[in-house]
Amino acid sequence: MKFDYQAYDRHGAKHNGAIDASSLEDAKKQLKQQNLTVVKLQETLANNRSKASGPIKPLTLKELEIMTSELALLLESGVRIDRGLDILAKGSESNLGRVMSQLASAVRKGDSLSSAMSNLKGFDHVYVSLVKMAEESGNLPLVFGQLAKELKFKCELKAKIIQSLTYPAVILFVCVACILFVFNFIVPRMSGLFEQATELPVYTEMLLGLSAWMQSYQIYLLIGVIGCVFFTLHLANTGQLKSWVSRVFSQTPGLKSSILLVNRIQVSSSMAMLLTSGVKLDQALKLACDGITWIELQNSLNAARSKVSGGESLTLALSNTELYSDLSLSLIEVGEESGELARVFDEVAHRSRADFESWTSKLTSILEPLMILVMGGIVGGVVVVMLLSITSLNDVAI
Repeated sequence: MKFDYQAYDRHGAKHNGAIDASSLEDAKKQLKQQNLTVVKLQETLANNRSKASGPIKPLTLKELEIMTSELALLLESGVRIDRGLDILAKGSESNLGRVMSQLASAVRKGDSLSSAMSNLKGFDHVYVSLVKMAEESGNLPLVFGQLAKELKFKCELKAKIIQSLTYPAVILFVCVACILFVFNFIVPRMSGLFEQATELPVYTEMLLGLSAWMQSYQIYLLIGVIGCVFFTLHLANTGQLKSWVSRVFSQTPGLKSSILLVNRIQVSSSMAMLLTSGVKLDQALKLACDGITWIELQNSLNAARSKVSGGESLTLALSNTELYSDLSLSLIEVGEESGELARVFDEVAHRSRADFESWTSKLTSILEPLMILVMGGIVGGVVVVMLLSITSLNDVAI
């Protein structure tokens, strides 16, 4: 059972929150053990209890960013972690509220926040490790602030990519709709004009044949498209899609650099936060490489970590991978010598983000007119063939 309470501590500070207990007396006992004087204690209403019920799904990137940002703000304001989680649980809906309730319940039972997060899906190894180090050092507000900035950047980048791809997607949809309309309604009506023709131009026969094929098999095409969509969603849920995309992109000359850039941002930002939090170099490198989906790159970085554990310098170990440019390696070497590795990795991540944003802007600026040209060429080609077929009637022997 869950109970809402209002209480005061020994310093007269007011506390509002919720607590899990088997009974009202058990709730009073738990609050007394926390040195709180209870003023109001009642069972949580059904609509509040429903937030903590139901299946818990992995947090989305946006939900994780919201949770981290708000928790950072509450902790910086001096709110205790259990109360902060209760506040977020009450103010959040659906899945996020259930996750917050689960974390709050675990913390009140004596579990550490990092331990509670490790038992839930949606918190990666880097996130949990940083929270664990912050708990040990007492820097939870600082670490949550750093994580919030990193997650905010990822959300903004994701939103920017989706926004830039929306226009080409609309053009593609309109183009497909136009082609389906032409092949299902316009061309069939035109076919009556050619019924008595003894010989037709090749392009006219191709147009009529394609229209007939489309009408006969478009239902199967639709089923195939729907099947591909569901299969893609399944791969995305299992994480296989990201791995497959990384593998394909890494083998494509024009896109390999972008995959390296994305992984450089991920590794560098994780290394900066982990080293700042006091994680050892080899352990930080291991955690930073866990989220890489490009298998070849992950293997080379794991080999670099083994060399670092064996006493080799980080710069020399990373020089055998494709991840960092010569300039970045020079900066890392300086960071090793000066003891400012965390600062150097943060700078490399910052520069890589700027480079990736520039690359994304250039790609979308090229993609939009290219999509218009391709789709316009397809639709225009169909229209031209239709017009040529009509004008060729004068030359067709009847």
